[in-house]
Amino acid sequence: MHPSSLKNCIATLIQLRNAYESQLDASVLEELDDVIADLEAIRDNDQSKKRLGPLSDRALQLIDYIVRLVTNITDLMK
Repeated sequence: MHPSSLKNCIATLIQLRNAYESQLDASVLEELDDVIADLEAIRDNDQSKKRLGPLSDRALQLIDYIVRLVTNITDLMK
């Protein structure tokens, strides 16, 4: 992954965490923080790029969970 793409992914996950932090379970926040930390480690250490595939899957699962949660909350507020 290109370094600027990785930097953008990290920034996006941080913004997502900050925006919905109050609505997420502690376990989801912990998992999100772990993914962000692992992505930052990959960004800082070129040798860790082998782990990017499984880490991408974890990040996508978290994004899916957060989007579904926010959508459900929005639907309930209507």
